[in-house]
Amino acid sequence: MSDLDPLRRAARVARKVPGYPRLRRALVPALRRNKALRTVAHRIWAVRRTNRRQGAPSSDITAGSLLDGVGTESLPVVGVIAFDLTPDQVRELVDVVAEEQLLTASFRPLFVLDQPAFAATRRYSYVAELVVPADGWEAYGAAEGWGDYLAQRLSSIQDVFGVATWIRVPADGVDTVLLAQLRALP
Repeated sequence: MSDLDPLRRAARVARKVPGYPRLRRALVPALRRNKALRTVAHRIWAVRRTNRRQGAPSSDITAGSLLDGVGTESLPVVGVIAFDLTPDQVRELVDVVAEEQLLTASFRPLFVLDQPAFAATRRYSYVAELVVPADGWEAYGAAEGWGDYLAQRLSSIQDVFGVATWIRVPADGVDTVLLAQLRALP
């Protein structure tokens, strides 16, 4: 950029306005905390796509309402696959994941559910993706099997959100293996 660049000239003039340092100290952190503006900026100026092999973090997914601050957008995204659970089991699962996230501050959860139990994930502002349940798949009359659909859906979720690792919740809900997996996350 040259000195004749209009943006550079405007920035130079703005720096000379009285109160500019105080305004900058107040405005920039407020803009950084605004999730909508961060998402818009990411979609406009992001040049990096997620890399499935390296699990590159996506800044589109938040860490939820429990963690905040600089650097939370670079935490790895963990996909929590929860199928065939009752609504009470989903609530318990989300509470356990929220507790482990708060204790470790080492991941951002993304829930993949086969039922629309969004109220449980919404309590902590977690992202939830819905898949068609296996027992309802025949009603769609699709040529492909449910396993192929699920593989494509999980691949799509992994590409969009940059899921670094997947955790499968057993059909009976939270158990000690799931807790160990959550605590072992980097």
